[in-house]
Amino acid sequence: MQEYEHSFKVKNIEPFIDYCKKNGYTEISISIQNRKVFENKHNPKLI
Repeated sequence: MQEYEHSFKVKNIEPFIDYCKKNGYTEISISIQNRKVFENKHNPKLI
């Protein structure tokens, strides 16, 4: 199984949270992530 991750640069996530609350989505957990991102010097498209 391959896992894909997509990132979007957004200014505010509140509209998405409001959408989820209004449409009956259940909040399972809240977590804060700190990540270190390393770029492949041979291929800048890989991180």
